[in-house]
Amino acid sequence: MNDKSIKHWMGYLLRKKDKIHLLLDYFRPEDLENGLLLIPQEVINRLLLPDILAAASPWMTDVQISFSNNMIFLDADINARQAGPVRAMMMLSVEECTFRPDAHRLRFSYREDVRSLGNPAQSIMLNMFRGNSGFLARLISMNSAKLPGITADGQNLYVNLDRLFPKLCSDPLKHLSLRYIASGDGYLKFHFAFS
Repeated sequence: MNDKSIKHWMGYLLRKKDKIHLLLDYFRPEDLENGLLLIPQEVINRLLLPDILAAASPWMTDVQISFSNNMIFLDADINARQAGPVRAMMMLSVEECTFRPDAHRLRFSYREDVRSLGNPAQSIMLNMFRGNSGFLARLISMNSAKLPGITADGQNLYVNLDRLFPKLCSDPLKHLSLRYIASGDGYLKFHFAFS
């Protein structure tokens, strides 16, 4: 990290100090001292998802994430314009978590249950949109320019964080390694180390 990027991140941290202060209340010092990063689902639902919802408005109206039985559950309400209101529920399993200084990739296997909450014509439109590959794969394919590094094929979701967040992965995280442990009991669990 060079002088300019350190100053940039210091400014960013100060701008977000209220949110960071709230975030720190969710972590235990003894976990961090032992190299454990336990991210509670409340942190994501209360502190991160409001920003995601604001960015995804008016398409997404609500979303909740939970961690249980080594699975990540996502429950979202979507406004699909002509296809009307949609309820999307996803169950994801972490198949690969490569997070080290030279590579930052994730792969999830997933199952989706996407249902129209609108009238029968809107339900037909949703089924036509979904096609053979599924709702998530089609949605990501249509927005590939806005989501570089994210692809889905109907069974697997691939996230290349180096392409999605090139600045974040190259500067502050280039010395951090994460090893996925589990997702359960309301926590996403990692072991972390700095090189």
